[in-house]
Amino acid sequence: VREAIDYVNRRARPLALYFFGDDENERNLVIHHTWSGNVAMNDVVAQGLREEIPYGGIGSSGIGCYKGVDGFRNFSHAKPVFYQTSVDDALKPLRPPYSDGVRAFVDSLLKGP
Repeated sequence: VREAIDYVNRRARPLALYFFGDDENERNLVIHHTWSGNVAMNDVVAQGLREEIPYGGIGSSGIGCYKGVDGFRNFSHAKPVFYQTSVDDALKPLRPPYSDGVRAFVDSLLKGP
């Protein structure tokens, strides 16, 4: 198994890596010591048919996860926009007189877990 891992790692990153065997230690070696898109245990192609499993490669074998919700997130540009009303409004809770809510929050922090 280590020889196979070295063989895989000396080459371009595969889109998918297939392992056949029942030895849990060998499975873990393959999972944790190789770079690939997907890893399929004791099967071929099936992982690519499952909508809930992101599919895509690393480097020249693909452009990341491009299926299902992961594909949507990968190819969408999330653009968070934050509006601060004003510096005075933002800092108001930090200045006395403190509201009951601020006091309760500080008290909860001082009590600890």
